Amino acid sequence: MGGKPFLCLVFVVVAALLCSGCTETQKGTGIGALVGGGAGAAIGAAFGVPGLGAAIGAGGGALGGALIGDHLGRKKEKKQKAELQQQLQQKDQELAYAQGRASAEPAGGSQRYTRRRWVDTSRTESVWVSEHTVNGRVVPGHYEDRTVPSGNWEENQGQIQTPQRGGY
Repeated sequence: MGGKPFLCLVFVVVAALLCSGCTETQKGTGIGALVGGGAGAAIGAAFGVPGLGAAIGAGGGALGGALIGDHLGRKKEKKQKAELQQQLQQKDQELAYAQGRASAEPAGGSQRYTRRRWVDTSRTESVWVSEHTVNGRVVPGHYEDRTVPSGNWEENQGQIQTPQRGGY
């Protein structure tokens, strides 16, 4: 009897470690199956069939946990997207202000801006590499693909409408 609580503790710790890289849906499924299985076994034991109760409880718990985990995962993803969008807009405003393209307190109307972005025109070339020795091993001559970095800055100009402060 003394080994069962220890075995349960080991099982819970292993399950927690295995779920450390899981999505919210996977975590919900696992937790739901564990809780449902435990509750099902307890209810099934009252009727003399703990194994059947555990199986039914684990299945129901897994389904419920997956639904809840999926909902939480979508909610978390939506929140992260909103935060990233806000950070991007803030950085864009800081950059525009730092380059003198926008005033700190827009008075309303429209403002012109210039946005620069790097256009990557790098290409890959096949280059012949002669036979050579590396760490005492002979490497036969062969072709290698090597990237030749290149690119340029592209400027885009535009105009944005800024709301007036105060009134609606």
